[in-house]
Amino acid sequence: MIINRIGKLIENEGISARSFEQKIGCSQGMISKALRNNSDIQAKWLQNIMDNFPQYDANWLLTGQGNMLKNPPEIANLPVYKNSIDQLLSNENITIMMFAKKIGKEAQDVTDALNSKEDFLPAEFMKPILEQYPNYNPEWLATGIGEMVRSGLSIQPRKVGACEECVKKEEELGELRFKVKLLESEAKSLEEENKYLKKTIQDKEMIIELLKEKSS
Repeated sequence: MIINRIGKLIENEGISARSFEQKIGCSQGMISKALRNNSDIQAKWLQNIMDNFPQYDANWLLTGQGNMLKNPPEIANLPVYKNSIDQLLSNENITIMMFAKKIGKEAQDVTDALNSKEDFLPAEFMKPILEQYPNYNPEWLATGIGEMVRSGLSIQPRKVGACEECVKKEEELGELRFKVKLLESEAKSLEEENKYLKKTIQDKEMIIELLKEKSS
C-alpha cells in the first residue's frame, strides 16, 4: 500500500509524522492515523508529497516498483563539477570542513580536490553528496547547468546584457558535458566487464589444459 511507502519515506528522512504532515500541509494526525490504520490517503496529498520531497521517485511511491530515490546508478558514477560545489557550500552556508564531515571525507582531501587544476572532483564524491544532499539535482552537480535543486529553483539567472545565443550555447555546452561524462562512465563499465570476461575465458582455458594433462 502507498501508506506503507510513505512510512518508509518518513523513516528515511528521519522526521516525525507530525513534521511530515506540516511539510505537505495536511491536517494534524492525518498521516499518523493512516499509518496506524494501514489506510491510504487522498490522491491530492500524493502530489504535495512529490512537490515537497522531489528526490523520491514518483513511480516507487505510487506502485512500489523501482528505486526509492531518483538517482540512477550511472549518475552516482559521474565526476562532480567543482563550481557546483562552491555554489552548494554558499547555498547551504557551510564551510568545507562541515561539508567534508557530512559526506564522510577528510577536510584536506576535499580542499585539495577543490584546489586542483581539474574542473571536476573525482566520481567517488558524487554518491555521498547525493545521499547527504538529496534535494540537489544530480545533473546540475555533474555539469553546473540546469536547476540547482529538484524543486525547481533556477541557478541560471541571465546576466544583464547577455545575448540569447550566448545563454543557449552555455546550456548546450552543459548538456554535451553531461553526455560525455555518461559515455565515459559507460565505457569504463564496459571495459571492466571485458576484463572480467577475458579473465573467465583464461580460467576456463587453464582448467581445460589441466584436465587434458591429467587425462594423458
